Amino acid sequence: MFYGKEALLRLQQILLYRQLDMPLEKIKKIMGRRDFDGMSTLEGHKQELRKRIAQLERLVTTVDDMILHLKWKSYSAAEKQRIQDEGNAVYQDFLLAMPKGAASPEAQSCVEAWRRHMETFWTPNDEQLLGLANGYHDDPRFKANFDKIDPNLARFIREAVKAYVKKEK
Repeated sequence: MFYGKEALLRLQQILLYRQLDMPLEKIKKIMGRRDFDGMSTLEGHKQELRKRIAQLERLVTTVDDMILHLKWKSYSAAEKQRIQDEGNAVYQDFLLAMPKGAASPEAQSCVEAWRRHMETFWTPNDEQLLGLANGYHDDPRFKANFDKIDPNLARFIREAVKAYVKKEK
């Protein structure tokens, strides 16, 4: 038996309501109303889903912060110094690669070294790596630290990571 487009659309709406943890009886009441408007209902679904995404992103950030705090706290003073020195060396290498361009082999090598350095704390996927590079550029606290090294460094890192992620795909 085949279903028409209207039946499939209705089924999708029911499934969306179920994903929002709505009981079937309530779904039946809502969708059975004469003034039921599918378009505004879908817009409402979209808003609810965006709220959930934002909430989940905040939770992930909180967990990441806790992991970083616990990992950093467990390092000895010598290990902390080694990690900081390694990070500073990576940023100095980025400075040396800047004249050659973000997509240059030298800059891409810096991104790989930076990624390995990040793995001291966690193993980022490409999207997370790009998100961190965007944060370096967009977050005033991060940017202020990079501006002390070079006012173009945060932008350059972001562009180099963009090229790296694009190349990886």
